[in-house]
Amino acid sequence: MSTFILHIPPLRERREEIPYVLTQMSQQLALTHELEPVHFSPQMIAACVAYHWPGNLRELGNFVKRYLVIRDEPASLADLESKIPGYYQPVPERNSMVTATTSPDLKSMVRGLKDQAEMQAIRDTLAETKWNRRIAATRLNISYKALLYKIRQYNLSAPAQS
Repeated sequence: MSTFILHIPPLRERREEIPYVLTQMSQQLALTHELEPVHFSPQMIAACVAYHWPGNLRELGNFVKRYLVIRDEPASLADLESKIPGYYQPVPERNSMVTATTSPDLKSMVRGLKDQAEMQAIRDTLAETKWNRRIAATRLNISYKALLYKIRQYNLSAPAQS
């Protein structure tokens, strides 16, 4: 039985709210995960407003969570801008030109940093929950099976109890 039917338009139809939502999510997630909130540059806000957020608030929240953990604005911005069709890409300055031969190294560096941040977040959450994997999975907002996979992937093990 439905007493009230609410129509809440998707985030892409409420773009003017995105800067406020970014700030609120950053503060709330930082408090939850005991981190310093991040501040979004005008360029980052513009990219967030330009993106269509098909996953709505959940996708935006995951983006903010990743940004809180990684704290690498250029990488986060590049990732977001790559998803926006026709988004303006500024021409790099002469001094910052990167050759095509260094691209795979940069990509692997970013992947390595992401993996390190993910492993540390999982390790910290497992420690906080005394290795209760179900609670840890809930806090990390991933499925229990995904957490088990990540524990095996990163070869994590519970500390020996005495």
